[in-house]
Amino acid sequence: MTQLMINNVNFHVDMFEEKMITDANTGEELKRLNFSFSVVGKAAYDKYDAFFEDPYFEVTNMETKETLTLKNISHSTFYQSPEITDHTNIVFKVKLQQEPVKEKEQVKNEQPT
Repeated sequence: MTQLMINNVNFHVDMFEEKMITDANTGEELKRLNFSFSVVGKAAYDKYDAFFEDPYFEVTNMETKETLTLKNISHSTFYQSPEITDHTNIVFKVKLQQEPVKEKEQVKNEQPT
């Protein structure tokens, strides 16, 4: 099990995959994190579903101490019941990725001063 600190919230993740991908537009090598974690109940589901709506996250891998700012690519949830109750086990699957430096600079240059 891996521990991640995401925006100062500690996550014990069940599945963790870190891989390098090549950006199609810039050719840059970027780090992508895929991970999953579980919560129980509607209140926890609502809290974490809203948490992962943000566009960017500061992520620290607590094992390696590496900290990155990553863009939210996607998050999804899975559960095995007709509706979410206080006893439903919900699995979140999250995908975060570095943004190309060239794209970050372009966005910064396009913002009005």
